[in-house]
Amino acid sequence: MSNTYTVKQGDTLIGIAIDHNISFVVLLQLNPQYQNNPDLILVGQTVTLPTVKESDGSQQDEMVEVLPVQKRPDSKTGEVMGRPQCQGIEVHEVAFQTGDSPEHYYVMDKFAKDLLDKEIIETEKLINNYKILLDNAPKNNESDDEVIKQHRQRALKWYEIAVQAGAISGSNTDELSLEVDAKQQNATYLKSKLEETKLRKQFVDSYKPWFNVSERLLKEITQKALHEQIKDLEQKIANLDKEIKEESSVKQSVTQDNFSQKNRNLSPSTSTTLRVIEIYVVSHGQLVYVRSAFLERETTFWRQGQSSNALRTALSTGNWGAVGQAIVDDIKKGMGDSANNSLAGPIEIKLKEWKADGYKAQEWKATQDWVNGAGETIYAVSSEAQLLRFAAQASIKGDLNLKDAKFDLGFAAEASASLLEGSVKFTHFYPYERGYSLCIDYIDANKKPMNYPLGRVRLHSELILSCLVGGWVQGKAVLTNKAQDISGVGIVLNPHRNLGISQSGAVGVSAEGFAGGQVGGQLLGSMQWETPSNTGKTDFKSLAELKAEGNVALGVGIGGDFQIRLIGGKFELHCAGRLVFGPGASGGFGTVLDLDALFDLATVIWRGTDAIGYRILNCLDKATYKYFYHAAYAAFVNNTFMNLKHALNQGDQVINDWWDIRIERYKNIEYQCNEAKVLAKNILNKNIYSKVSIGILPPEVVGIMLNTLVTTYWFNWNDEPQEKAIYIILAGHVKSWRKFIEVLAHMNEEGEKDNTDDAIFNNLRRINAILSGDQQDEFDSWIHMLANIDRVESIFNKTNKSLEPFTFYSVGLKYKKKKEVESNIKQITNNFTNPL
Repeated sequence: MSNTYTVKQGDTLIGIAIDHNISFVVLLQLNPQYQNNPDLILVGQTVTLPTVKESDGSQQDEMVEVLPVQKRPDSKTGEVMGRPQCQGIEVHEVAFQTGDSPEHYYVMDKFAKDLLDKEIIETEKLINNYKILLDNAPKNNESDDEVIKQHRQRALKWYEIAVQAGAISGSNTDELSLEVDAKQQNATYLKSKLEETKLRKQFVDSYKPWFNVSERLLKEITQKALHEQIKDLEQKIANLDKEIKEESSVKQSVTQDNFSQKNRNLSPSTSTTLRVIEIYVVSHGQLVYVRSAFLERETTFWRQGQSSNALRTALSTGNWGAVGQAIVDDIKKGMGDSANNSLAGPIEIKLKEWKADGYKAQEWKATQDWVNGAGETIYAVSSEAQLLRFAAQASIKGDLNLKDAKFDLGFAAEASASLLEGSVKFTHFYPYERGYSLCIDYIDANKKPMNYPLGRVRLHSELILSCLVGGWVQGKAVLTNKAQDISGVGIVLNPHRNLGISQSGAVGVSAEGFAGGQVGGQLLGSMQWETPSNTGKTDFKSLAELKAEGNVALGVGIGGDFQIRLIGGKFELHCAGRLVFGPGASGGFGTVLDLDALFDLATVIWRGTDAIGYRILNCLDKATYKYFYHAAYAAFVNNTFMNLKHALNQGDQVINDWWDIRIERYKNIEYQCNEAKVLAKNILNKNIYSKVSIGILPPEVVGIMLNTLVTTYWFNWNDEPQEKAIYIILAGHVKSWRKFIEVLAHMNEEGEKDNTDDAIFNNLRRINAILSGDQQDEFDSWIHMLANIDRVESIFNKTNKSLEPFTFYSVGLKYKKKKEVESNIKQITNNFTNPL
């Protein structure tokens, strides 16, 4: 059941999260409309809270426990060892193990048959449990994160039961949860916010306007407001810390030092072996499954058949109707020189009527050297193929020729299945059509790793899982039942799914605890991203293509949801498996990016850095981040680039060459003035932005812009767009105090960060110097307003002049301003002809 909260006067998102004991990050994931600006919520708006799971009290979805294989019980005659081969038995059952020769079959007495039937019932419980999992699986186009997480808990329960039963190998414990303690995370978020507020107050305390000394009252008001904010934050933190301390006495929770998702790694896991064996039981007339421990225990007591020429002839000629009668004759004639065997009535009738159905004929055709079989059905016998058919029993009974079956991939996945050949094909969205919340990883003000949600991602792809091993020529397959080096089908049963790159370079999937250590199952398609503002409209953009070739090995120690690297002139996108298979999925994949995708990726990054206040990112290497802001600035000053998107798609070599030439030429004041004129004109040109707001451009870009415009302001006095461009930068980009300080710290010709007090105050003086006295008063009021505001979407209101950074001077008053600016520049440079 959906759960909502209506915003009241004085509410904040972090306050709502604390009151409802919800992680702030989780609340933002559920409410993507606030991700771009979590401080802007209005009275009367609706905030979505985590889904409350409804229960009707029924037990229909309850899974049953399955005991592991026990020691073999004594027979009624007290026999604990197999009979001598020379002693005859009354045969009640005949069974064939998948992958064995058709001449290799087992016969068993009544006691052994009863034990086999009980084992089949036990493994049938696991199949029924899996059916419960499928019946309760969420729909791909309807699911939300909470429903997927609930389904994962059910999948983990099935997995734990199967591991404890000895049906599959693997760990019966879940990997470290990616969910964090809500109180811990909220306390960490508030402590970061407290640190930022203290830094704002420290700046206000130290700030003394260079040209205006009459703002003491304004300063006192700001200091008082910041003091109240600090007190409020400290009280909230104290309350949370108290609750955390009280809870720690009764439960072990994640500490604030390790709660973040930073500890996730994209490296795939290793795998082990399967423990489910497929056999054909004649009395049942179908394929059934037993655990390997049971088979190892019982084959000591089963008799191995010895075939005659009649059986070989029937097999070689394809006379399947004669196979059953030949086996009956072999048993009656005796398996061993001295044996005297008989058959119980039901099994003899079953054998005589048997036409080698149950897919034994197809298997024998595929595996026997003497069958020429061009175009014959291939029957995959690998352990993974057997597991596929085991899982399919939950949605298919009897006829394995059916093309469609359900499997668990975190949702109710319909697949085109060829169960004989051991392959399935899914064409779908992963983890589901609505996508999965994408998180930006960063370092907060207290140097703690944090993450922030930013829209949703999904993989629109084709997933092919194949269990065929060896090779075949003209329809003749050479197959084996030995442990294989490939895997993939395990993902339909195991919630511990991995992604990675195979030795061939293909992106693939596997599952921890299943056969093979190599990546199996090919994954193709495109990674798509949906902006927070478009969430719910299914307006996804393609960010990267997964191809059969061109993929890259994962880097070591990459944490978080994704990372972009510039290596050897190529951009690589490394993604976590969680983004494909949803909650709890491990592993990861890497792919080389097409240049056309860089603009959309840059948009993702810029929106994320804007939302988190331009903290240190973990998802970009320095070379890539530098490329992004170099290319963005180039779009505004190099007219050979049509717009922002065109510049970002140029590639590393083009942008680096242009940047080196620019830095060399920038030493000349004439070049600076010309660059400023082009820059001012393009800042006013909406076509340059490629529909991207100036508000999300990196502070490096905006810092370089301000530096160029302020440095040349006096020299380009008659260039009217220059003052308008400066206004647009301040009014359109600077929406918070944090952003303002970041811009000032990067206000130099290369955008390199210098956040020392001297550098920031000096750049502030430079901006003040190009303003008149009245404009300086407005600018100081605007600065103090920023100091009082965490973050708002639009702090500028045309009906309220005090919310603007400054007011344009009219043409008639421009001469008066010129005299004031000249005086200001002289105070700073001692020579008004020097650039600022």
